[in-house]
Amino acid sequence: MPNEKAKILIIEDQHNSSLQQILCAEMYEPIVANSEEKALKYLLQNDFAVIVIDESFFSKREMIETVKNREGWKHTSVIFITSKKTESECENFVISKGTIDYVSRPINPFLLRSKINTFVEIFLKQNELDKKRLFWEQKLMELQDSYDNLEKLIIDKTAENIRLKDEIFHLDRLNKVGEIAAGIAHEIRNPMTTVLGFLQLSVENETKTPKHIVHLMIDELTRANSIISEYLHLAKNRASQIEKVDLNEVLKTLHPLLQAEAILTRKTIELDLCEDCSIDVDDKEIRQLILNLTLNGLESMEASGVLTIKTSVKKNQIVLAIQDQGHGIDMEILNKVGTPFFTTKEKGTGLGLAICYQIVSRYEANIEIESNKSGTTFFVLFPKK
Repeated sequence: MPNEKAKILIIEDQHNSSLQQILCAEMYEPIVANSEEKALKYLLQNDFAVIVIDESFFSKREMIETVKNREGWKHTSVIFITSKKTESECENFVISKGTIDYVSRPINPFLLRSKINTFVEIFLKQNELDKKRLFWEQKLMELQDSYDNLEKLIIDKTAENIRLKDEIFHLDRLNKVGEIAAGIAHEIRNPMTTVLGFLQLSVENETKTPKHIVHLMIDELTRANSIISEYLHLAKNRASQIEKVDLNEVLKTLHPLLQAEAILTRKTIELDLCEDCSIDVDDKEIRQLILNLTLNGLESMEASGVLTIKTSVKKNQIVLAIQDQGHGIDMEILNKVGTPFFTTKEKGTGLGLAICYQIVSRYEANIEIESNKSGTTFFVLFPKK
């Protein structure tokens, strides 16, 4: 038996109330129609779990078609009461009229109630499933709306982040331009002030300028020119002539020149080279990179110091290591290394390492630094291709 009342439409002749008598005692809400017009009226006003219809009302198919075509009645079952005697006659009648089941006369009350109970349970369960389906469809729509709103929010935030990053990048570039401009002005002002002072003295004394003063002015002007040249090299984005270069051969070629520079200050350069160290770079740029890092290392050491240049292969990288025996770099300033115009040298420009960082960036390489009181090692990590 169903656990809640369900409406049942009984369509039978007003002179024959047998169906109503059989079903009135059950836990249903039976509604009786004695004509096709009343039946259609009730059908349009109510939702029925089961329709029990006498065969005398099957002269037309409009009623059954109405039930079958309405969305709200898709779970409604139709049982017809027939006087047909054989099973084949009943089944043919069911097919022809588009109903679901039948009960033959004389009516077996138990059989009729059993069938109605089954169809009512099916109706109630189907309706319950429909409610759940509608509930979850609504939840799915809400989730979809939430997802759409979240997606829109992510897109908006992404666009805003891109805009902010672009703005920060622009401001950072302006800030760097300001720092570089200030650095150039400061670095060039010193030699220019020196030269200007000597020239003013020469004019006031109206005497021939001593040679050592002239040489000093030349040195200061040369220094100013060097600053400008290095800055232009740093700022210029020239096209690189990339080719396969044997790093070991470049080091062997530069070694006599570097060793001569080291001997002048009573220092030594040693090479420790491995095999297969070919990289894709511009030959001129890799030479400048090695010269800058090596000369920095030599300048950081005292007499008798040894500078070691090593090459090695680690995983997918070619490693160039330049290790000096200087006093190391303070941790407070280690992060500033490579910043244009930052230098700890008395006459340094702070552009040499900046140029090195610019060079390695063109080849997807990296510079790593290890430093302590025993010295500093610059590692240049090239991708192995």
